[in-house]
Amino acid sequence: AAVKQHLTGDDEATKNNDTLRICQPGCVQLTDTSISDEELTALVAVVRSDTNIRELHLRHNLITDHGARMLASVIPEQSTLSLVDLRGNHLSKQAVSILAEAMKRSSRIEHVFVDTEGRIEALAIPNDSNNPNPTSPGRRISRPEAVCVIDCRDNFPPTKQQQ
Repeated sequence: AAVKQHLTGDDEATKNNDTLRICQPGCVQLTDTSISDEELTALVAVVRSDTNIRELHLRHNLITDHGARMLASVIPEQSTLSLVDLRGNHLSKQAVSILAEAMKRSSRIEHVFVDTEGRIEALAIPNDSNNPNPTSPGRRISRPEAVCVIDCRDNFPPTKQQQ
């Protein structure tokens, strides 16, 4: 409920611009807001229905592997998402794997790379709108470009006592 209020501007913090910062159109800034998996459910529903969201800044919150699985459910179908910042949450290496697998299921992704620190980068070959026939002679070969980055570095999985 809190996230939905933030996103719609129905709460005092958002009206005063204390918590939610829209850094630019299509960018949701919920850094250091104590968002947990429960609130993330509402945000995932918004991301699923709003194709204008390009960036989710969720750094330094209380998101766990369960929240990562919820985000992973929307990643393959959300073609406009280009950055998800999950640094400083409570994600394990398994959550990073789940998010990487979700990116692989996206039709726009050619390759997915995961570095040892937990940064996931999805690459795709850009469309050549000037030359719709990719096999035509003289076609310029395009290099893959990063189309989506999920940053899971600096996470601290909860201990058994915190779960």
